[in-house]
Amino acid sequence: MMIFALFAFKVTGIGVLPILLVITGAIFLWGMVVLNSLRTRKSNTDIYLQNVGKVAFQRVQLLMQLGELLNTNLVADQEGGYNETKLAAETKTIAQSIENLGFADNNEANRLQTALSQNASLLLQTQKKFRSARGNYNELCKHMPYRIIASLFGFKPMAV
Repeated sequence: MMIFALFAFKVTGIGVLPILLVITGAIFLWGMVVLNSLRTRKSNTDIYLQNVGKVAFQRVQLLMQLGELLNTNLVADQEGGYNETKLAAETKTIAQSIENLGFADNNEANRLQTALSQNASLLLQTQKKFRSARGNYNELCKHMPYRIIASLFGFKPMAV
């Protein structure tokens, strides 16, 4: 069969080499586009993860400042990350602590409390962007044509 195909190309004058070069070039270009897509998505995911870390670190710093002002320890172990319920409960606890300790009229305490509530919404937004970027990257790594290039170049889905 292969000999017949080679003979057919030779008879028509096209030749096998140009056809093989075109097919090889198309596969190479496809691979480069896929590799670039994987690198871009991985880079975006890493950037969003860094942003989540920065916002969470700012939150801890604000909690430490407020804890020093109130003379209490407000920084708790936050294993498992933040979600809306945790942040709402933490914000309510902080507000109660400020009121119970008699710092309700303190400008610095109010400023830090406002900064913490702004940080909470920013933290939720950055976490949402990271989860979305991670999901997009993981989906790209799992789909069949992209999975080939991902495995060749060491791209692995990120843990959830």
